[in-house]
Amino acid sequence: MQLEIIRMVQQLSNPALDAVMEGVTFFAEPAPLAAIFCAIYWCLNKKSGRYLAFALGVTLCLNGILKDIFRVERIFNRPGFEETGIVSHRTETATGYSFPSGHTQTAATFWGGVFMLTKRPAVRVLTSVLVVAVGFSRVYLGVHYPLDSLAGLISGAAVAVFMHQIMIVRENRALMVLVCLVAAVLAFLTGVSDNTFTGGGLLLGVLSGSLFEERFVRFETGKKPFFHMAFRYIAGMVFVAAVYLLSSALLPDTMAANAIKYAIIAFLIVGLYPYIFMKLKF
Repeated sequence: MQLEIIRMVQQLSNPALDAVMEGVTFFAEPAPLAAIFCAIYWCLNKKSGRYLAFALGVTLCLNGILKDIFRVERIFNRPGFEETGIVSHRTETATGYSFPSGHTQTAATFWGGVFMLTKRPAVRVLTSVLVVAVGFSRVYLGVHYPLDSLAGLISGAAVAVFMHQIMIVRENRALMVLVCLVAAVLAFLTGVSDNTFTGGGLLLGVLSGSLFEERFVRFETGKKPFFHMAFRYIAGMVFVAAVYLLSSALLPDTMAANAIKYAIIAFLIVGLYPYIFMKLKF
């Protein structure tokens, strides 16, 4: 049944729509989400950015844990895939197990979080369409089953709502810390794949960076002219990119090393770089 749905969806395929779907799925990948998050956290609204970072960290841990529990193989890794008539695109972005869809869950958490943070109808419509479009794109591109995308959408939205209640509505800091620690520990204890360890490392980096920022930095957003904010953002992105490239070159490509790498990068983004730009007054 699921293969029939994928084949039906791929009947719409043409070069233009292929490009659109690849562009849509890009908005649930690490590089653009990191760039957007940094702009929000460093320049626009620290509280909103912190919520998005924690929600995203929790959803990455949950997605990795669920994938390692169910261990559903990707469509293109199944025996007899060549006879299905399905074409898989961008398989380099489809790593690890299949259920639930990591792209869809990430989009539902991040863009669903943006939906809840704003009251602007246009932004709410755009983020809603984007979440659904990402889920559809994963099926269209032949890298996920429909149930993968549906499960990712539901679980991602649930994380966004849950973390919004804790952090924005109730402002329960202690519960937030507990949830993050439990999610990260479970990711390390149950994880058997690289993505799960990466999620755990990233979440611990966000948590430690946030605690560091609260204790030693306490920066504010929206208090400086645009050119200050633009310089802060550009310098920060260059700094983060340099650390990412350096750590990738120095650390081995293992699950533990990748967890450490993403913990370092998350700590840098959330805690260390704000400390630097406050000290340098930009």
